[in-house]
Amino acid sequence: MAKRKTKSKPAARSKAARSVSRKRAARTSRSKRTSSSDRSKILAEMKSAGLTVKQAAKKYGISAWTIYGWRKTRAGRPTAAAKRGRPVGSRTSRGSLAEMLRPVIAELVREELTRLAAR
Repeated sequence: MAKRKTKSKPAARSKAARSVSRKRAARTSRSKRTSSSDRSKILAEMKSAGLTVKQAAKKYGISAWTIYGWRKTRAGRPTAAAKRGRPVGSRTSRGSLAEMLRPVIAELVREELTRLAAR
């Protein structure tokens, strides 16, 4: 019978080597976050300077799709409406819809009751 080979443990690294490795990982895997004011400035500069999305993305080192997303959410619409792709006010909220329907439903019920009472 042949012996199975077991995996050997990696050699222990020095404290300095572990520190360098952690710093390198932190530097490369950290995502860039752009503040709201920076986004607004970039979009305003694009509009005033007449830059295309591709040019602005290259200039600032961000994805063109990121800028498209910013434009969609910053087009004067709240974020939730922008994510759904609907203009503001295109659909009433649940509370105001109920208030709008309350008198209509009451009138329909009254009409139905009077019709049934007349029979």
